[in-house]
Amino acid sequence: MRHIIPPNLLILILCCWLSTPLLAVETNLDQTDHAVVLLYHHVADNTPLSTSISVKDFINQLDHLENRGYRVWPLSHIVSALQNNELLPDKTIAITFDDAYTSVFTNAWPELQRRNLPFTVFVNTASISSQPTTYMSWSQLETLSKAGVSIGNHSHSHQHMLSNRDKPDWAQTIKQDIQQAGERLQQQLGITTQLFAYPYGEFNPALQNLVADSGLIGFGQHSGAVSAEGDFTALPRFPIGGSYASVSRLDTAINSRVLPVKAQPANGAVLNPNETTFELNITVVGGPDNLSALACYPSAGTNLTLQTKGNREFQIQLSNITAPGRHKINCTLPDPQHQSAYFWWSYLLMKPPAADKWYQQ
Repeated sequence: MRHIIPPNLLILILCCWLSTPLLAVETNLDQTDHAVVLLYHHVADNTPLSTSISVKDFINQLDHLENRGYRVWPLSHIVSALQNNELLPDKTIAITFDDAYTSVFTNAWPELQRRNLPFTVFVNTASISSQPTTYMSWSQLETLSKAGVSIGNHSHSHQHMLSNRDKPDWAQTIKQDIQQAGERLQQQLGITTQLFAYPYGEFNPALQNLVADSGLIGFGQHSGAVSAEGDFTALPRFPIGGSYASVSRLDTAINSRVLPVKAQPANGAVLNPNETTFELNITVVGGPDNLSALACYPSAGTNLTLQTKGNREFQIQLSNITAPGRHKINCTLPDPQHQSAYFWWSYLLMKPPAADKWYQQ
């Protein structure tokens, strides 16, 4: 015998069903004023360890992102939201790749595509040809672009942009190099982009001014979260790879908050080749008040001393800076409101070799 539901009761059931479960999940999302940008290079098992993550570890990370409910947004959407002072869902991240290596197309993209996760590839255009090598081909980049993958500017030549900064034509040469990359992306892919990633993550105030004059949003390779109060000429990204490829490292990055700091000298200082010490003065201009828990860590090969100088003011002294290359200082402060979360700030310091020919990657 068939049971017929009266029309009035059916309408009541439908109204109750439509008004409750799924939409409530989206409308009650925790919101925040910051996001985190992740940086990858190679996704392969036979590439340089320092800039690589294995295919297995990359898949594990993507599974972890899904299982923990992290939200992956296009990088341009995050930038737009921050510029407009809009709040974001908590634990929003962007995924980026530098250098357009072929392994991103062959190994990373299928996994990202299967999960419908957006990402950005920053392209140094001089390395791209008609056939794939270590780098993608123009055809592969076109395939990604047509599939909705964001393409960013990573310069044309991928040189150490600060290596010839004392030459009178330095600024014009750098501008032309960045512009040439933009023109090649337009010619080959029919796209324009405001997203720019510094080669090797190297920048200083003069280079930041050139990027700003070109109307670009700049990204480095120093760690930290991004927010509306950040410097849009040198936004931080968390490098994920090598010894920093674990899931726990991924969680630490994604759960970071912005530690607002004013630094003197400004971020991106360049030592003279014969200098072995460096003094940095910082003022923590925001964040929690538990500054007794502030800790700053140097990169390998340096010794660091952190001294309290006044109200929220500190002096950081580095010594024994003998190796040429990039040296970073990471400062962290525990978030008293969230266990295992840290306010994070990173400083970039560069030391050329004695021959002043800069250093090899």
